Amino acid sequence: MNYLLVTELGGTLLDDKGELPKGAKEVFADLAELDIKTAVVTARPKRLAEAFVKELGCDVAAYNNGAEIYRGENMLCSFPISSSFVCEFAKDMQSFNPDVMIGVEANGELFANSNMYSAWDLLDATRCDLTRFKGDSVSKILVGASNSSDIADIASFIKTEDVRIELAGSTALVTSSKASKAKAIEKIASMYDVDMSCVYVFGNDLSDVEMLRMSGHAYCVSSGHPMAKNYSTVVGSNNESGVLKAIQRFITGIKR
Repeated sequence: MNYLLVTELGGTLLDDKGELPKGAKEVFADLAELDIKTAVVTARPKRLAEAFVKELGCDVAAYNNGAEIYRGENMLCSFPISSSFVCEFAKDMQSFNPDVMIGVEANGELFANSNMYSAWDLLDATRCDLTRFKGDSVSKILVGASNSSDIADIASFIKTEDVRIELAGSTALVTSSKASKAKAIEKIASMYDVDMSCVYVFGNDLSDVEMLRMSGHAYCVSSGHPMAKNYSTVVGSNNESGVLKAIQRFITGIKR
């Protein structure tokens, strides 16, 4: 029987300091010895998540909420947003609320309007007039506002079925309608001939609900979003290696 184990990073496998739990590399090596395929599926871009994927020795990774899927350095598929949509969306946001913060992930780089660039002093981004954006391979658009009501209103500006928007408090994430964590898992499972009933998924946030619901075995850390917990077996805190301990129990069960 083939198995696939999938985990998110921030708030799930990683602790609140953004670090892997002690022994993670060894546990994932045990999974590899058992020929259990492993994947990281995350909202983070490749440039911010790849180091963890390499350290864990994962077979595959889906970045930017499934907009890009990689096996090693080889991109297996991508689902970009057109630059014309970026320009029109930025113009709409400028008219709606000039203070809205917008960032665009494209070709492994983050571009940000002046609001986002100024608000996030640690932001590693290139300042850009996004109403005139000319880049390609746009994997996602990040949107931030001073209050959650503005974010809810922003969703009304999405008038095409080519993109989807996920809302979370005072932020939103726009990706291609073909991209999602759940769709990425389905593609990865199919690639390795793993039935969805044999897919083990670990998550923590509202954006993880879809992938948790469709997996055979869903787990959420104790500090996770209530809705994510509703569809999952709750494991320990991400600060107490909850995911790693659950994986160790899974390995023990497989070996019996």
